[in-house]
Amino acid sequence: MESALEIRNLNVSYNSIKAVRGVSLTLERGTITALIGESGAGKSTVASAIIGLLPRNATAEGEIIYKGQNLLGSDEKTLRCIRKKSIALIPQSHMAALEPMNKAVSILKWKTAHSNQKDKSYINAVLASAGIDNPERILSSYPEDLSGGTRQRILIASALASDTDIIIADEMTSALDAPLRKEMSSLLVFLAKEKGITVLMITHDIEMAISFSDSIAVMKDGIITEYGPREKIAAKPSDAYTRDLILSHFSRTNNKEKQQSIILRASDISKRYSSIEAISSLSLTLSQGEILGIAGASGAGKTTLLRILSSLEAPDSGTVTAERKTMMVFQDSYHSLDGTMNVITLVSEPMIIRGIKKKEAREKATHFLHLSHVDESLFLKYPASLSGGERARVQIARALAADAQILLLDEPFSSLDRISTSQILTTLSSLRDNGTSMIIVSHDASFLLDAADRMIIMKDGAKIKEGTPSEMRASSDPYISFLLHS
Repeated sequence: MESALEIRNLNVSYNSIKAVRGVSLTLERGTITALIGESGAGKSTVASAIIGLLPRNATAEGEIIYKGQNLLGSDEKTLRCIRKKSIALIPQSHMAALEPMNKAVSILKWKTAHSNQKDKSYINAVLASAGIDNPERILSSYPEDLSGGTRQRILIASALASDTDIIIADEMTSALDAPLRKEMSSLLVFLAKEKGITVLMITHDIEMAISFSDSIAVMKDGIITEYGPREKIAAKPSDAYTRDLILSHFSRTNNKEKQQSIILRASDISKRYSSIEAISSLSLTLSQGEILGIAGASGAGKTTLLRILSSLEAPDSGTVTAERKTMMVFQDSYHSLDGTMNVITLVSEPMIIRGIKKKEAREKATHFLHLSHVDESLFLKYPASLSGGERARVQIARALAADAQILLLDEPFSSLDRISTSQILTTLSSLRDNGTSMIIVSHDASFLLDAADRMIIMKDGAKIKEGTPSEMRASSDPYISFLLHS
């Protein structure tokens, strides 16, 4: 089979830290290669090296051969041309990739300017293939007016808009709901098999890798620990770490005890943005020591609801009453952390603001970072040098440091691998047992079945069902069934 791109003995260092060590991969034309591993393994660094977007403090050695030339030795003009037309990156951080001052249409116009297809019908067809069925409204919107899932779909559409030869999908579906995540992954399979496009799928989700790839490469600590056909890796992994990834599942026991006191109540709240009804007459309660899960497709209004509950936005009508301090953990970890502060300072800051002395605050910050499974080697690093999963864990530690009794978590695990997710869930479960209450928003309804004591299903801004995970499993509603089993 013809190779589309070869990585030979790639080594990448950030100052004295070796992020990628001796990585060699061959991307066969018209196939999907999954690069999997936990957060911080070096997966995104490999992607950045391919397209020449490593940070200035990075040093890269080895070869990345594309159409007979070594991309590591290519000048910026050549790399820019390749990024525009030949190798498309669908990044993990959709907000970092979309210019906040430009409407969504601008990225599609830029891409199609380098394609033979420039007409409006073609752009609409590309958007439809990425799961966007109301292109006129979406294209006239700014990124901040769109849900996380819709922003990610815009980036997926941009990769499809030009004459792309290779697609690098860096956690591209982490912000999407379960049905669309499956649909987008199936689209990659179609592009590979029918269009001959080569795909490098970077993911922490071993199930997705097994379901949709042709070959799997497993990374840990910057090294490829196992590499081979999907069937072989899934059936008989030879490396212990690969076996841990496959066997790792969410393990926690739901708290079935009836909750005592209600500490947060939202009554008949509504919110509109122009002609869009984001929240429609929604009511909910949260009890002491309870985990409430809120699931729904992208654009259902989940994030808007959390912003209202945290007082970041005001409802047009209705009331919200909270008897404890609330703290929101945002979906976009890249922009919600101050890039001028290192990790230990970020987590110390909420305590210093409350009057705790700096030395004591740093000691407590170390404790909260350990609780959130943040390695001490990251304490002096800045957010830009962390992986998506590492930033998510820092956010959780910062929320704990703020002494919040109600945590509002917006897709907190979308960028985490299963092992890291299991660790954080253990931490959150311990906090819940000590009286901390949580509302977890997720597009992964099956995850909430294991994580939550009670669930709410949202669609088009409205609450369509509320109940226990057992009641959700037993529901005959087609939409709920689709969310749970997709």
